[in-house]
Amino acid sequence: MFSVTSLGFLPFMALFVCLWYRVPQPSRWKLVLAANAVFCLSIDIGAFFAVALATAVVWQAAQYAQPEQPSRRGWLALGLAAALLPLLVLKYSGMLVPGLRDLYKPFGLAYYSLQLAGYLLDVWHGRTAPTPSFTRRHSSPGDTSSAPGRDE
Repeated sequence: MFSVTSLGFLPFMALFVCLWYRVPQPSRWKLVLAANAVFCLSIDIGAFFAVALATAVVWQAAQYAQPEQPSRRGWLALGLAAALLPLLVLKYSGMLVPGLRDLYKPFGLAYYSLQLAGYLLDVWHGRTAPTPSFTRRHSSPGDTSSAPGRDE
């Protein structure tokens, strides 16, 4: 396990920066995704899979939470629960289990959870289209969404 304050993080970050400039621009998102996965797995494998599951559920919910979908309220509720429940459980279970919250501080779980919720709400309000594929990155002209799998 290494955190951003450990000495092990320095070679990890140096390798990432070197690779960043070697990888072509269209494929850099894959490098960021891989580096994020390695970092998260080094902290806790269970939390990594919780974040991966939340991402998959939010992606699926976004497919059905669009304005023209008839059952979109239920999908919105499911997606928001998937995005925010890990954050709420880990943040407030620290009151019941001392030390549990300290395990997830370096994870950036709050930021990631709120990004997922924001993406889903943008789809709900029709501000952005849902990412059509969970495994491929797509973009549209003028898209400013910061959702996972979207171009800047």
